[in-house]
This record gives sequence, C-alpha cells and structure tokens, in this order.
Amino acid sequence: MSPLPSWAPNVHPLVVHFPIAMLAAAVLVDILSASTGRPSSLNRSATGLYILGATAALIANFSGYYASSTGMVPLGALDTLHAHEDWAFQTTWLFVFFASIRLLISYVKPQTRIVHYGALAIALYGLWAVVMTTRHGHRLVFEYGVGVAADSTQGRGTPK
Repeated sequence: MSPLPSWAPNVHPLVVHFPIAMLAAAVLVDILSASTGRPSSLNRSATGLYILGATAALIANFSGYYASSTGMVPLGALDTLHAHEDWAFQTTWLFVFFASIRLLISYVKPQTRIVHYGALAIALYGLWAVVMTTRHGHRLVFEYGVGVAADSTQGRGTPK
C-alpha cells in the first residue's frame, strides 16, 4: 500500500510546487532588499530562501527524473518532456550554485551595491528559467495528461 494519495502517481506533483514558491519568494525579498539600498535582514532572508528553494529544487528534480522513468508518457509528449527535463536540470543547478555563492557573499563585509545588483540579475534569470520549466511541466499535465489518473467515470454515460 502506497502512502501517496490515489491522485498522485508519484511524489513529484507533491514536491514540485515548493521550489517554485520559495525561489519566487526569494527573488521578491531580494528585490525588496535591493530597494532599501543597504544590507538588512531582508538580504539574509533572501539568502535563506534561495538555499531552501535550491534544496527543494534538487528534491523536485530527482523526483521528476524518477517519475519520468517509471511512468507512461505519450509519444507526442516526449519533446515537451525532454524540454521540461532540460530546463529543470539547468534551473536546479543554477540555483544550487547561486545559493552557494549567495551564502558566501552574505558574509562579505561590506557588500557593494554592484555585487547585490549583479546577484539579483542572476536571480531574475533563474526565475525566468523557473517559468520556462513550469511552462513545460504545465503542458505535460494539462495538454498530454502525464501523471494524471484516468477518470474512471468517462465512457459510462456520465456527463463530462
């Protein structure tokens, strides 16, 4: 008996939303920190969110690879699946590297504006990569039905 709910064929749909939310929140807090013009607790909070988001992205990435290797994927969805995997890989490792660098520069005193804005530019690119990864994942679920349990009521005369 699986501990997962019947609607979740694997753990990936349960964990994938955490890195999206944490990394988006990290960038937002980072923008707020940059707008204050001086290092603050917001800067440390953004760094913490980047670390949590990168860790969650690793978990989501590995669970996604496991899900794609054990699930059925329609032939027409393979290009989208490969694009999703490529973007997820790049996004995950970008944020793992970025969170490591952020942690290091958090301890550099004083942190210059150019370093903060440069780091923010990388984070904004990373957020765009999250959007691209999400876009392909969305297509897999909502266009191709990947990872979605079939509705057992279909074909039995019940309304759609």
